[in-house]
Amino acid sequence: MINFIKKVKDKNLLFENFSEDELRTMEGAISVLMHIYYSELERLLKRKKESFPKLTQEDKYELENEIKSYEDDIVELKRILSKLNNILNNFKHLN
Repeated sequence: MINFIKKVKDKNLLFENFSEDELRTMEGAISVLMHIYYSELERLLKRKKESFPKLTQEDKYELENEIKSYEDDIVELKRILSKLNNILNNFKHLN
């Protein structure tokens, strides 16, 4: 799902080209995806806290990169969800 969302962003496809039902489906999917990403980020941060001193330098580097990747994706998902919510609010005002 996140790859689809990034493709929408990268290709400058407009959310306005989708129907309200399609946008609501995307909104739900993004919300679920964010929940999954937050859970995984929490797991990684817990792992870092508990075992970071015991990890090799390479494992520390990989863990830090994985954490950063999840944080970046969450920020991007929040940005997209905000834009999507603004468009959905416009639908409400039109009805």
